[in-house]
Amino acid sequence: MAALALSCSAEKTVEPDPELDGAAETAEIPEALRDPQAPLLAAPLAFDEACLPGDRVTIAAVGDVLLHGPLQDQARTRDGSDGNEDYESLWAPVVPLLKKADVTYANFEGAADGSRAYTSYPQFNYNPLVIPALQRAGVDVVSTANNHSLDAGGNGVRATRTAMSRYAMPFTGTGDGGEVATTEWHATTEARGAGGTTFKLAWLACSFASNTEAGATNGIPDPKKQVLNCGRDRAFVLDTIGKLSKTHDAVIITPHWGVEYEVTASRTQRELAQSFVDAGAKIVFGNHPHVPQPYERMVSRNDAHEAFVVHSIGNFVSNQVQGISSSTATWKTAVMYVGLTKQTGGKVVVNGARYVPLTMKRTSKRTLVPAESSEAGTQGASTITFTERMYHASNRLVGDAPLVTAQKAVETEGRKALEPCR
Repeated sequence: MAALALSCSAEKTVEPDPELDGAAETAEIPEALRDPQAPLLAAPLAFDEACLPGDRVTIAAVGDVLLHGPLQDQARTRDGSDGNEDYESLWAPVVPLLKKADVTYANFEGAADGSRAYTSYPQFNYNPLVIPALQRAGVDVVSTANNHSLDAGGNGVRATRTAMSRYAMPFTGTGDGGEVATTEWHATTEARGAGGTTFKLAWLACSFASNTEAGATNGIPDPKKQVLNCGRDRAFVLDTIGKLSKTHDAVIITPHWGVEYEVTASRTQRELAQSFVDAGAKIVFGNHPHVPQPYERMVSRNDAHEAFVVHSIGNFVSNQVQGISSSTATWKTAVMYVGLTKQTGGKVVVNGARYVPLTMKRTSKRTLVPAESSEAGTQGASTITFTERMYHASNRLVGDAPLVTAQKAVETEGRKALEPCR
């Protein structure tokens, strides 16, 4: 593992990025994982309680904010809307999609320590200005628990937490250090339905289903237990989900898990997801593989509530779009929408899921665009084919169609489809 640059200078620059020539990607991505075909979802994803009456809100989720050197350089060399770095150039075309939802989530993969040199692969440290840039794009809450949480060391975790707090960005999954049981790991956000009902949402993140201290943070030790571990701390995580489910309308857990570049979920992911749902989670937004993985409806074995689980949304923005990576699905992604309904008596259920395919343009200027846009070209068509196979065409939100998640499954002329609840 390359050492992190700890020195500071008057004018900070991003360190050289080995992914520019694909060298790092060649070493990381096995031949068997290149040119993957998405697993086929035979029927649309629908929920039994989709059409229950009540007020509704929609939650959006995107994948990994992974700012490789070229992306940091692109932002640094352009003036943004606030006169500082232009992170908006990375995702401006998809901002309307993020703002369609009542609450939007992203995985913040790396540190944001302004006292250190800004760095890229294999240890990421970003300018903290990316945080308000994400907020302007519509992101309301982030996970900070992932294998890059300790890329700037324990002090970097504290600096990242401080930066999140400074910009009033809710975050989950990292702490200042101490006993796991006495650290507050979760974040709370609120959303208001069209009928004026308030939804209180709990967010909880953890990294890697690994029982080793360093397994969840790329081999960097976590002696102060600053990163919540899905494996080591599993009993605590499940207990916390249970407690939060009694004080919040819905618990959303965002595990960093799975195998990089695999387009199918592992048995460990599915088993862990089921345990989260059994404990009380209603939504699971997985990340880490850098490629999309399937979603599914899971049912709690304790109280039979339905839950939405997506094992990986892939990258949100990254430079994994060239060289060896260009033949993987690292530049294919989506914005996921999940709907919740709150009944008069207070019961909250998942009412459905939609998605919009996105693609990271593989040009000199990296920009995330809707896959159906003219800018996306053949790359967009490939992304649509991939995501429709994985997430089903009926769940796709097309064009300027209104965002309606509450849909019931129907069969027309032998074909399974969805139609909006009346």
